Order: sequence, then C-alpha cells, then structure tokens
Amino acid sequence: MSNQPLEQMEDLQRFLEFCRTVEQPFCDFEDVENGNKVLTSLLKSEAEPYFTVIGIQKSHSLMCFWKYNDSVSLQEQPIVWLDSEGTPNAVVASNFRDFLSLLPYDTGAIYDWIASWERYLDNPSSQQTPIERFTNERIEMYIEMSQEDNPFREQFINWLREEMNIEPATQPVALVGEAIQSFPRLSQWLADRQLN
Repeated sequence: MSNQPLEQMEDLQRFLEFCRTVEQPFCDFEDVENGNKVLTSLLKSEAEPYFTVIGIQKSHSLMCFWKYNDSVSLQEQPIVWLDSEGTPNAVVASNFRDFLSLLPYDTGAIYDWIASWERYLDNPSSQQTPIERFTNERIEMYIEMSQEDNPFREQFINWLREEMNIEPATQPVALVGEAIQSFPRLSQWLADRQLN
C-alpha cells in the first residue's frame, strides 16, 4: 500500500488550506483531524492501512483515499465514501482531482449518485440507469440547493478554476458511475476481508 505522506500531496494540501481559510461553507465537507479514530468507528482497525481519511460530512460519513494499488501514488488512488450508517460504501471518484470536480454539487448529491449506482449495479434490470434517473433538471436542482446551502460555493468554484485548473464535472453522474465500475465493489471488498 502506498505510504506517501499526505504532506507531500500538493493538491490535497492546497485544498485543505482552502478549507481552513474559507469563511463560510462552500460544500458539506470538513477537514478531519482524528481521521483514524473516526475510521475505526466505521470499520475494523485492520482496515486502517487501506484508507487515508481526507474529510467528513455532516452525517459523519467519511471521504478517504483507498490505497488499493501499490503501483500508483496516493493522489492517483480512488476516493471512497464510507457511510456512517454502513451503506453505501463505494468508490466516488477515480482520483483526487475528479473528486474535487464533484464537490461543487455538494456531498448530498454525491451520496445520492453513489447510492443510485450501487442499487443499479446490484439489480440493473429493475430500474433506470442513474444517468437516466438524474436528468439535467435534477442536476440543476442539486446546483440550486448547493448554492442556497453554501454561501461560498462560487468562491470554491473560482478557486478550483484559478488555483487547481479544475472545472466542475460536466457529467457528474457518469463520472461517479465510471469510478464505481473501474474498481472492485468496495462493499464486497470490505466484506470479503471482514473489515466492516
């Protein structure tokens, strides 16, 4: 498992600095100082080497690097959602930059997209694909809700563009689906290793 220290990840450090200095909410994401303690409240302690916590949201679900592949840097490892209530536990983005491109939609939208993809992949014949389900109008609704809830959302988007050269994802539901399908299903991976 990649042991690259978080301090060496320039993109992550720049993002966490933004989180610490922004004056009002830009999305439902907070830096977490006691990440391993929170992680072991959701998973067994044997899971610690596989995950590096980068943030938490209001329901105490975690966003983490999943140290899945030793041959790539931590910054290129997938970002996963570890739900405070046990489900969904899933990949949310293939890498950190993709994750940042999803945050302007807020974590509530991200949760809905992950849950929808997980349900669809469990039983594809019984429902619409998440891409069909989350129409442009529904995505616009998430944007409006994020704007209402997060006074500094536009400041965050400007920071992403100017400081990180990242645009908000134009097809966020597809981006989440591609990420989930590019890696083993996290919930099954955890169960197979008896880590949850």
